[in-house]
Amino acid sequence: FLANSATIGGYTLKHFEAGFSLDKSGALASDNYTGILGNEILDRFDLIIDFKNKYLYIKPNNSFNDPFLLSRTGFSYVDRSETYGAWIVSGLDEKSPAEKIGLKIDDRITEINGVPVTDIDFMMQKELFNRQEVLKMKILRNNNYLSVEYKPVTLLE
Repeated sequence: FLANSATIGGYTLKHFEAGFSLDKSGALASDNYTGILGNEILDRFDLIIDFKNKYLYIKPNNSFNDPFLLSRTGFSYVDRSETYGAWIVSGLDEKSPAEKIGLKIDDRITEINGVPVTDIDFMMQKELFNRQEVLKMKILRNNNYLSVEYKPVTLLE
């Protein structure tokens, strides 16, 4: 979802994408929290960890006021290409093209433009979704393969 603002340690961030998880397995399998801070947030702070006293200090750095780059995917996914050979859809933006083409949470994206996702590294992933071209995705859902065409959305900052 798009957040208007959030305050972390007394510092307010504005107009950014945020997410939360209802996942009850894996890294987020706890009722103590509902999500994690991503790099888009952490890159804006210098972090000092005091292991002895168990403190974390944060201080805004030169990137703090940089505009956030908003996602163009219209959905979020978890890269599980090494374990499941797929990217698993974990969230959908309401009324996005991804939702309109019928993409669903837990769908497994196995190929994009005929290339297995196991062959697409992290930097290539970002590049794929920053282009304004139609992506042909092969999806595994309930043991059936589907083919969908998807064009990343354009979001204004």
